[in-house]
Amino acid sequence: MRCSPLPAWISNYALPLAGVPFGTYLPASIIGMLPPIATNVYIGAMGASVAKAITGSGRLGNGLGLPGLLALGLSGLSSAILVRQMATVDLDEDEGSQQQSSQHASRATA
Repeated sequence: MRCSPLPAWISNYALPLAGVPFGTYLPASIIGMLPPIATNVYIGAMGASVAKAITGSGRLGNGLGLPGLLALGLSGLSSAILVRQMATVDLDEDEGSQQQSSQHASRATA
C-alpha cells in the first residue's frame, strides 16, 4: 500500500537531493519496501494456488499460509501506523496555527 501520491522514482531522486543522509535514506527505504514486497509475493502465491485449483492441477490453499498472512498483517499494521503518525503531525500543525492566530487576535484587541 502506497501512501505517497508521487511515483517512487521521484522520491528516489528527490530525497537524496533534499539532504536526507544516505545512512537514514537506505535503511528507511529498505524497511518501507519490505511490507509491500511481502504482500505482493503472498498475493501472487495465492493467485497461483487459486489458478491451480480452478484448472484442477492442484488444491486450494497451497499458498504461503501463516508466513503470508503475517506479511499481509504486517503490511496493514505498518500502513495504519504511518497514517496515524501523519494524522498526528497534521493535528499538531493545526493546533499550532490556531494558537498563533488566537495570539495575533488577542494582540490586535489589546
